[in-house]
Amino acid sequence: MPVLGFSRERVLAFLREIDRVKDSDFPYPDSKEALLSIEEAVRGWDKSLQSLSKESSPAIIQNSCSESLAIVADCLPLLGFILRSTNVRNSFEVFGPLSRLAKLLLGKKVRLILSSEWVHSPHIYSLIPQLPNFVLLGLPASESGNPLLIPLAGHELGHTAWNIHGLKGDFGERVKLLIRSYVNDHQTEYKTAFGEVEAGDLFLRGNVLPAHLWAMSQIEETFCDCLGVRLFGEAFIHAFAYLLLPWFSDRRVFRYPNMQQRFRNLRQAAASFGITLSHDYEPCFQQEAIPSAESTKDAFRLSMADWVASSVVPEVIDRASQLADEKQMPRSTENKIKKALDSFKLLTPASGIGSLVDILNAGWRVYQQADFWKDPPNVLEDHRVLTLYELVLKSIEVLEVEELSGQVT
Repeated sequence: MPVLGFSRERVLAFLREIDRVKDSDFPYPDSKEALLSIEEAVRGWDKSLQSLSKESSPAIIQNSCSESLAIVADCLPLLGFILRSTNVRNSFEVFGPLSRLAKLLLGKKVRLILSSEWVHSPHIYSLIPQLPNFVLLGLPASESGNPLLIPLAGHELGHTAWNIHGLKGDFGERVKLLIRSYVNDHQTEYKTAFGEVEAGDLFLRGNVLPAHLWAMSQIEETFCDCLGVRLFGEAFIHAFAYLLLPWFSDRRVFRYPNMQQRFRNLRQAAASFGITLSHDYEPCFQQEAIPSAESTKDAFRLSMADWVASSVVPEVIDRASQLADEKQMPRSTENKIKKALDSFKLLTPASGIGSLVDILNAGWRVYQQADFWKDPPNVLEDHRVLTLYELVLKSIEVLEVEELSGQVT
């Protein structure tokens, strides 16, 4: 049976690729551990396929070959991610402090892998069957030397926190109640979209099920944004604006709040956490249009999802705050930020700060002040931003040395 031969060779080719990746220089052990975990899973399938023969049941052969194909297809992107995590374009200095933050938020068993990715938006892989305790965080390759975007990891870690802490269940029934309330208050619009109101459950008929899914997705994204603000303070909001302003899509993505609403949510979260914002980016975000070609049904569903998601923002902010407080996540402190600024003024890495968050917030304050180095020692305008990046990275490196040597206060 050719399918068995093909499957065996595919698995062997994958294992040979793992052997090649093993020759890489791994800057931290988590990437190597992930690679070995994937190898163990794939070798199990190799052994299973080798135990089959032409005398084996055709159904068993077909099923085993199909599953081995699936695991190769699923694991190949992970292998690529692990390989890219060894590339020198990555800012290895941030791994230690960010890994400790992830363990504090998600649990001590969590293993973090950082990699540059060839997509503009940061993203995360978690709840991976082959890597159950791993979080893979990808940051845009073009910004790999920019440590001021590290706060965006707070949003991405939020997705894993949402899943492992079961936060979906906190809002599911509440969303259903709000949707029913919205339909009751908008009978005319509902009839225009779906016809006469029928007896029975709205969700069982499926008329509003997409709205429920969109609302839950918007709530999750809002939670992740709010958690990012709680973890990194104003630095998260600056990083968010840097990466996304003025937004490039004229077509609304229903799974996300519109960009202006997202910033309003960020501003509300900051106020709740006692964070004063130095910039209001909301007017800078382009308003996303809902294409006129969208169906009347989807227009009604989106309006419903937006209303439901915005209605629970205070509860989402409270849940993000509660989780961060439960996990004893640090907050930024003004005196440590000023101490870091004093060092940056002298073009020296900050020491004795004790917090990744304070270093990053100090970095953003320098970024926002074009004349920060107007007095001697002078920094050429062309080199100002790169000088800042280097100072922040060196300060994070100092933080890591202090942490490992027990000098952090």
